Amino acid sequence: MSTPTYAVFDGDGGANVPKRPVASTDLGGLYKVNDIKYAPNPDTQVTAEDVKQWEMCIERMARMLPVLKFDITLTTSMTGAHPAHVSCVNNAIGTSDVNVSETGYGTYRASWSPGTLPASNGAPMVTVIKTGTPALDVQITSYSATQVNFITLDYTGAAYSSSVGIVVAVY
Repeated sequence: MSTPTYAVFDGDGGANVPKRPVASTDLGGLYKVNDIKYAPNPDTQVTAEDVKQWEMCIERMARMLPVLKFDITLTTSMTGAHPAHVSCVNNAIGTSDVNVSETGYGTYRASWSPGTLPASNGAPMVTVIKTGTPALDVQITSYSATQVNFITLDYTGAAYSSSVGIVVAVY
């Protein structure tokens, strides 16, 4: 089986959408075999078994990997703000491709374009990295393939619009 010529996480801009790599179709197919006549020395040369292990490890690590991760400081009345930093498996995604807006008092939405990320395989996570008083927590309220909605809460559990630094990881 041949390996795709495009970056699997990025897709090819056409029929092949961004996705997580699968060993059987995207990483060589697990079909490599050692040459019988000139078998490699497993102590000094790469073997078919080595390559198969790499393919399986990459596939399994890709299952656990966040496909998008960004940090931003939430502020009152923010509209169309962009994160300070973005890490994404799709090489074409940068800070300007993620938009964050306050949608209500203490509630926010982060969004990106459809078809830019592999399909989700788990719930996103949000972590507070810097909190303004009295905001103490940020919780995800809903999410889809193109957005994550979250709310900032004060010590009583009520919504609070404040300066809070967060990291969001989309799986």
